[in-house]
Amino acid sequence: MILSRHNFLIANTTKVDKDIPVLANVHITEDGATIATNGQSIIAVSPVCKTRKEKYPLEESKMIGESTIPVETIKDVLKHVIKDNQFQGILEHCDFNNYGGNANFNFTDGKRRSSMQGKLCPSRYVNYKAVFENAFRRKEGTKVVLNIRRLLTLLETVQETCGSSKRDAVAFIEFTSDNNVILRSENNLTQQRVCAVMSSYKGIEGEWLTETDWEKKLFGIEPEPEPETKKQKIAKVRKQNGN
Repeated sequence: MILSRHNFLIANTTKVDKDIPVLANVHITEDGATIATNGQSIIAVSPVCKTRKEKYPLEESKMIGESTIPVETIKDVLKHVIKDNQFQGILEHCDFNNYGGNANFNFTDGKRRSSMQGKLCPSRYVNYKAVFENAFRRKEGTKVVLNIRRLLTLLETVQETCGSSKRDAVAFIEFTSDNNVILRSENNLTQQRVCAVMSSYKGIEGEWLTETDWEKKLFGIEPEPEPETKKQKIAKVRKQNGN
């Protein structure tokens, strides 16, 4: 299974929990998507597209079922997946298989090939599908398109202003009628407040991102039937006429 560096970066969101050890893992689905959770939030990255796979110099291995990989192994994998600016990120991939009950990774820098092996987590992974499907059924209200970098800068500033070594800052988020964001927080030590307003994207930049087939499957949406081609319509008419 060809996986990208981006499939593994979600390891940063996981949590080491002695009571729930399965949280300190990244899960790889049969189609090549990756899932990570810390018990409070969950994130999924879609499979590498076919055209990117075809450009990667290594042949794709077949994966048997799904696999769950410990975060420590994933961190080692990220050390092997090189940054590639020369070939538009094509080398920022690896081939994964779970033959022999191990996590087997193969890499290339375009000239040389290397590999590493890690353990598979034997525990059954959390029911991530139920989480995404339940969220989709319950979603309602405001849709906002934001610049991620600006949002991160704003949140980090709020954290530095209102956070402390003993307690994280709590963000209070509201949306205006024109889909801008109001962000408020309080420093528990000094009782100082921080208030911020961030503009959302409008116009073409703010055009909503429609769900792909992979997302529809993840959210449990029934796929729409593909429209019949002209050839299929002719064949259907002939069958109805007994030809």
